Amino acid sequence: VYLECHVRKILYRGVHVILNVARDITGRKSAEAALNRSHETLTTVMDSIQATIIACDIEEKRVLFMNRYLKNIIGKDLVGESCPEIRHLLLGNCNICERNNGKSISKNKTLPPWEGKNPVNSRWYLHYDSYIDWVDGRLVKFQVAFDITDFKLLAMKQEQAEKQLR
Repeated sequence: VYLECHVRKILYRGVHVILNVARDITGRKSAEAALNRSHETLTTVMDSIQATIIACDIEEKRVLFMNRYLKNIIGKDLVGESCPEIRHLLLGNCNICERNNGKSISKNKTLPPWEGKNPVNSRWYLHYDSYIDWVDGRLVKFQVAFDITDFKLLAMKQEQAEKQLR
């Protein structure tokens, strides 16, 4: 049982009295613990995925979330930073916010997958972008990108081998 206590010294009919009020907050503490477990579970899952995951506020153009994999690639946590200032770290001349091509943005809209080469680390990534409702109701650009460099290099070698065979 968790109790929240408030103690106050008051004057009652000319006598100083200490008033103690206790309230059972066990339900609130249980709900907080469940919420913390849920958050830890989601963070563990997101951090275990071998892909870059980032969420950016469309209006403020700020990073709201990035997983550990992306933090390790970049070398630091950029949550709260301005997207235009960090986009060169992600894709050089990143166009995450501009990929909608002027069309109206709608909630839960998934854009077609696209490939891009990061000029900073020369790695190829397959990107999946969508617009989602964030926890506070604002519209957010959410992106998951998988490193496909090994597949691209293999495809290039295969293409060269086919040219030589012809």
